[in-house]
Amino acid sequence: MEDTAMWSWFILAVMLICGILAFIFYIASVGPAVLEQKIGIDAYEVCARKRKIAAGLYSTFFLSYFFYAFFPLENLPIPRFFEWNYFVSFGLGVLVGFPSFLLLFKGIEDGGEESLTPRKEHGLYGGIYDVIRHPQIVGEYLSFWSFTFFLHSPFLSLLNFLWFPAFWLTIRAEERDLKVRYGEAYQDYIRQVGCVIPRLRAFKKKAVPDKE
Repeated sequence: MEDTAMWSWFILAVMLICGILAFIFYIASVGPAVLEQKIGIDAYEVCARKRKIAAGLYSTFFLSYFFYAFFPLENLPIPRFFEWNYFVSFGLGVLVGFPSFLLLFKGIEDGGEESLTPRKEHGLYGGIYDVIRHPQIVGEYLSFWSFTFFLHSPFLSLLNFLWFPAFWLTIRAEERDLKVRYGEAYQDYIRQVGCVIPRLRAFKKKAVPDKE
């Protein structure tokens, strides 16, 4: 029993430490244009390294989510599983997971190499980014909920609320840098496209291409 408790605390510690560090490194990686004003063009290489470190930390973080489901802390004031049948949780996981992974992978596809390696010459995105400004971030956050439903874990679901401020700070940091990087073009983009919720006019513009 003591060994199980030790593993539970260890997994939880790894989860929190890797989660916090992943956000710190990722937020630091989305500011190449601002950093360029201080250290020059090397800023993009520095941010690319930080983003790769963040990706590795995220991987460890997600693995700890799964391990915690099998080695949860005992004697918590919340149940180990949701009160409803697992099939309800599975259905919620699918319901949330489908749009989350669609947004995430479409965002990665349309973002191209910029998703992992920021480049100064990279222009404004197209594709899904014509409808929503931050599909990858929204997809990642929703995927957290999908995982916790699949794992049938109230505790992990509560932890998801802990990560919301980090995702919001990531959006603010990224947009601050993009305003510096693309100037008025990005300001116009903000006015036309929703941050985390698509605007109806963006869909209309996407569906009806401009006439030549």
